[in-house]
Amino acid sequence: MGVALFAANGPAAIASSLEEERIQSRLNWTPLKQVAKTDRDARCIKCRGKYTDPLAGADRSVSPNESDLEVSSGDSDITDNAFFFSDAVTVTQGYRTLKAEEVTIDRVEQTVTATGPIEVREPGIVMYGDTISYNSVDEQAQLTDAEFVLYEQQLYGIAEEVTRDASGTLTIEDGELTFCTPTDPSWLVSAETLEIDAINNVGEAWGARIDVKGVPILYLPWIQFPLSDQRKTGLLFPDISSDTRGGLDVMAPIYFNLAPHYDATYSPRHIADRGFVHQLNARYLGERSGSWDVTGAYLNDDKLSAEPGKDARWLIKVKQNSTPSSRLRTSIDFSKISDNDYLKDLENNTLSAQRQTALLQQARVDWLADNWLIGVEAQQFQGIAEDLTDNYQRLPQVSAVWRGDKTLGGLAPIVNIQAANFDTDFEKVRGQRLFHEVGVSLPLSRSYGFLNSQLTHRGIEYSLKDPGMTDSRDERVESWVASIDGGLTFERSSEFFGHSFTQTLEPRAHYLYASYDDHVGIPDFDSAELTFSYRQLFRNTRFSGHDRLADANQLALGLTSRLIDPKTGLERVSVSLGQIINFRDQRIRLKEGDAPLTEDGSALAFALDMTASERWSIHSNLLFDAYDNELDAANVRVSYRPNDESLFNIGYTLREPPESFAARPVTEQFNTSAYIPLDENWRLFGALRYSLEIDSSVEDMFGVEYDGCCWRARFLYVSYLDALRDTDVFVPQPELRRDRAFQFQFVLKGLGSFGRRVDNLMQDMIRGFNATR
Repeated sequence: MGVALFAANGPAAIASSLEEERIQSRLNWTPLKQVAKTDRDARCIKCRGKYTDPLAGADRSVSPNESDLEVSSGDSDITDNAFFFSDAVTVTQGYRTLKAEEVTIDRVEQTVTATGPIEVREPGIVMYGDTISYNSVDEQAQLTDAEFVLYEQQLYGIAEEVTRDASGTLTIEDGELTFCTPTDPSWLVSAETLEIDAINNVGEAWGARIDVKGVPILYLPWIQFPLSDQRKTGLLFPDISSDTRGGLDVMAPIYFNLAPHYDATYSPRHIADRGFVHQLNARYLGERSGSWDVTGAYLNDDKLSAEPGKDARWLIKVKQNSTPSSRLRTSIDFSKISDNDYLKDLENNTLSAQRQTALLQQARVDWLADNWLIGVEAQQFQGIAEDLTDNYQRLPQVSAVWRGDKTLGGLAPIVNIQAANFDTDFEKVRGQRLFHEVGVSLPLSRSYGFLNSQLTHRGIEYSLKDPGMTDSRDERVESWVASIDGGLTFERSSEFFGHSFTQTLEPRAHYLYASYDDHVGIPDFDSAELTFSYRQLFRNTRFSGHDRLADANQLALGLTSRLIDPKTGLERVSVSLGQIINFRDQRIRLKEGDAPLTEDGSALAFALDMTASERWSIHSNLLFDAYDNELDAANVRVSYRPNDESLFNIGYTLREPPESFAARPVTEQFNTSAYIPLDENWRLFGALRYSLEIDSSVEDMFGVEYDGCCWRARFLYVSYLDALRDTDVFVPQPELRRDRAFQFQFVLKGLGSFGRRVDNLMQDMIRGFNATR
């Protein structure tokens, strides 16, 4: 059987001409029902079978050339220089076998020629053809009118001529190959020349054409494709989408595997309504410098730009992290864009990019000494939300933290010093801040519980310059902090729903006293009120940053109970309930004019984390104000996996911003997402985030997927409100614009895919979805 069969009649002729019995015996195709369940994988199930190598267990440690040549035939003839065999000839040498009608062995030239029909077998491959010539000196074999299967790669092909060298590389002339089942080759690659490197698992084709269901969809002068997950230089398949901000969007990446420790991807991108975008991503992994990931994009002339002189748009991202084992550690996280709308207009691969309010620009160097952690950091933000004030720049910040394990009479020292310079482009106060926290702690730990006592002094010194003033002013604020934190752990064996568990009961009490000092004139460079939850009960401050020294005289009480699987040690259920009791008003607030907090106690904080099985999980955090008898906040998420393919999520969020916010709209949202198999091949998926305040969806996505033996296609539609880029509070406005996008992904399994933005969107909106499955 030769290439003409594919070319003239197409895949349908292949399926009709190869009987099931012939396929099984000739190519060792094993139907699904005959494959042991332990040997089935996802590909085997979808293809309704798999190629099975009958020589998979053969000993490959000895080369066939080192073994004796054994021949059996119906007739033979011997001369001084050659052997002639005919009539059902079988030549065996080690694990290699040749079957033919006639075989000639030239002892002088050390060659073997045979005429067919030919069958050549060895571990990992079977080849059929009309004639074969083999040179034992260079171990090169040439087969004409060939058909072959590579078992490890599950690859089937035919060609006018196949040459196989000593390394196992196949050079195919006028051939076609496919990773599909031989009974239904849904797609195939045909080329003037194909090269299959079975050792490095990579293929190359010159003068290539890709056919899907007999229809040519792509012509390429050259293509390189992986036969495994190994990185290799070559063209990647296009990425196609369309949205209301730019129209049809096509990207055709080119990957460069430059060296084992660095690579690059150039992605030319054409957006119909905007123009041509150059995108480049480079990655580097150094033994000393760590990992680097640099991305750049440039659009020279945005045809949709309404501002003269601002039609050139660009993006720069740099991320670096040193090796964790190094004492000197560096990190860089830098992003910058040409204008505030760049992410909205051009970064349509995830909705999380659309929600960003500012871009971090940070560089940090840490030195891990034996007893100290010394750090130097520079940080600023590029604000990209028109309604939000720019953040302060930290240029620079120097910190020192004691991390030694030396103690004096059981007392462990606490030393945390930080000096920072704060600047801003706005007309706001700026200056330098020196923060310190010094003290001692007495940690006591036993198998049944712990008791940790701590006494520290916190202080802040400022040198400030107010806008419009030439002279600076000095400010100082300080606070003594004492705390006692203790907990006990009780255990017992329990049984729930017919299963045995180790049940714990863990009461905990945390007393905190922090003295008050007037914060009049103290700026807010980097502080914010922490979102209250059960995990905040036992902290020594209710603020982030170092500009607010919280005052307190309070007792936090909490109770946690866990159910632990005694066989695996996995925590199946954790339930916690707690509250803070205040013995005096809390006078320190984020903003100077805010009224003191006069409540006798905090809201009741409830937390639940349950992984009932590999299928069910529930996570919940609730805040119930017993004084006002109302629910302040709620976050509930339920995930269910009825099987390895299906996924369901449902959630509810209720949130009221802290009292320091000028506007305090309640955020109440319902969200759900799902990935649902309809049968072995078809899937439905979708996600919805619905705002109960405006009675409308904020984000929604739905799509359909076909997942077959050797190809997969996804199509999805997504729409979202162009809201204020504020992840904490959603402010409903009737004039908000709704953007829409269509994304398409097509995957030729074993060859490549296009449409990576579909994977990103699905992972972004369907919690727990894994695009690499």
